[in-house]
Amino acid sequence: MNQDGLIDTNELWRYLHNNQADIQYQVQRLVVKHHSEWLKDGMSALWQAALDEQEKSYPELALYNKEYVNKLVWMKDVPEIRSSEALWHMHPVVFLDAICLKSECACNRDITLTELKNISSRISDENARKYIQPINTAFSTYGINTCLVKAHMLAQMLHESGRFSTTKEYEGENTTYSPWYGRGLIQVTLEANYTAYGLYNNEDVTSSENSRNKLLTAPHSVTSALWFLKIHTDCYNYSLLDDFNKVSHVINGGFIGYNDRLELINSAIRTLHAEHMMKLNVNGEYTFTESEVYKSKRGALAWGLWHDPGTNKDGMTKNESQSLVGYKRFQNILSTNPFTQSELRNKWYGIRVRDLEDYVNNRVNQLDV
Repeated sequence: MNQDGLIDTNELWRYLHNNQADIQYQVQRLVVKHHSEWLKDGMSALWQAALDEQEKSYPELALYNKEYVNKLVWMKDVPEIRSSEALWHMHPVVFLDAICLKSECACNRDITLTELKNISSRISDENARKYIQPINTAFSTYGINTCLVKAHMLAQMLHESGRFSTTKEYEGENTTYSPWYGRGLIQVTLEANYTAYGLYNNEDVTSSENSRNKLLTAPHSVTSALWFLKIHTDCYNYSLLDDFNKVSHVINGGFIGYNDRLELINSAIRTLHAEHMMKLNVNGEYTFTESEVYKSKRGALAWGLWHDPGTNKDGMTKNESQSLVGYKRFQNILSTNPFTQSELRNKWYGIRVRDLEDYVNNRVNQLDV
């Protein structure tokens, strides 16, 4: 910390007690040389001071503890240990995890059928078997190699497709943008997106209903999703940064289904052993202020609306304080970055943009009491 190249007691203490997941990961993997309680009996200096102090107030407990310590001693009878009293120790649970083949992360390898099923119990056996190979092939084709990015993309695809149960937008034929309704595991929508995907993959997915319906089945149900996540948007880069909030907002435009997406990303990270790559995930949560959504008017507004108990935006737990954080951030951004004329002609989340400033001011006044 002070750049002297050495670790002093204070620096070590702060490091060991740091709550950041990536630092905890490193701390748990420290190999440390120190004396073992299994090497010294109750008469040794290691224990004697503590037992003597205890004997002043609790003599029976001190006697019990001395006998207990003596029964645990066994290392002193091992010649290889006796020759060097200070021993190398490592975190026992992490050590066991490290030598278990199941703990291998999913970087630079295919995910297994079991791993896919373990991400969500709601994936049917039939759908898991149907998609495991197309997903692995598409990951390879699109250069998606790291376990964390795989976790993010699987979580979003699983949510958008109802655990691989559908690749077609519900009642899509009745939408105003039909026949360009959502198809595939990420529900690619609108003619421009179909055209862009077809050009990128040199595939006709636009000329007829049969062409468009290629996105309903593998491989195009999968490759169209990864094209959207890796090529058409910045979701791949945000996944590398572990910015779950931004990935969800890019895909959804708001935060519909946020809780389910969050459950899936946490499960995928555990299943693919991607914890060591996490950057923004702290105890299973992703904060608003550390995400790219914090930097945009629309992202901040969405954070406020979906948390607001006074709205019908669903999929995210209602929370007045978080709603205020989002709304006030929106106000702050708007003060330095007013709406453009183009934005003013639109609606955001069902509200006319020209009415948004008054709407948010009113909600802040009602919530901030």
